[in-house]
Amino acid sequence: MGDKRTHCVSVRLSPAELSLLDSRRARNQRGSYLRACLLDKLPPVIPPVNLALHHDLGRSLGNLATVATAMRSGKYVELPEVLQSVRDLRLRLITGQTEAQISYSHDDEVGE
Repeated sequence: MGDKRTHCVSVRLSPAELSLLDSRRARNQRGSYLRACLLDKLPPVIPPVNLALHHDLGRSLGNLATVATAMRSGKYVELPEVLQSVRDLRLRLITGQTEAQISYSHDDEVGE
């Protein structure tokens, strides 16, 4: 693992600084968080998930997985429906919008 940790460092913080530290460290212990900061080993910050988008994308991915399974098993699959599902998923991934938020008509894409 490396060298045994034998040195102790203490620091005094103002109430505002302590509050900032606590808000950033999440569930980590203060010392562990500060060490991770020093060593550039902080876990990536993941923004809160838009639950509606998460649900919508999960449903879309499930639908595509069902189509892929059907295609692998040799079942007939309507290609226009597959293409539209892929377009919808791509648009949602790019824009970060749910299906309900997307305000375009599938009829507009016929010219593509």
